[in-house]
Amino acid sequence: MFDNKLGRSLIEITFTVLVIFIISAVFTRYWIVNLKEAREVTLENQLTNIKLSLELYMILEGRHPEDLRELDKKYKLKIDDSIYERRYLDDQFFDEGRYPVDPYGHRFLYDSKTGSVKKGGKK
Repeated sequence: MFDNKLGRSLIEITFTVLVIFIISAVFTRYWIVNLKEAREVTLENQLTNIKLSLELYMILEGRHPEDLRELDKKYKLKIDDSIYERRYLDDQFFDEGRYPVDPYGHRFLYDSKTGSVKKGGKK
């Protein structure tokens, strides 16, 4: 004969799997939206850092860099008997060619004549 407990267990398992699926779908959508927003904020911060680094480069070197790879080198400042040594771009991701890249892995677009930089497209 048919066991009534077995039927109830199957319904409970199906309901539990359905609830887990719905929770996972909601969480995944929330995660994707927040990931996109985080990348956009990171992109804006990176653009600001690159622009400030370009200004510092112009002040110290007296010219715009030929390309953004030059921002990967170090500079030294002497202030009140202390020497500070840093890179123009610290905490920046670079690709294999030593170009700074955005959170999507694209190189930034740079015009060496004007010193302007903007977000890039494809590599």
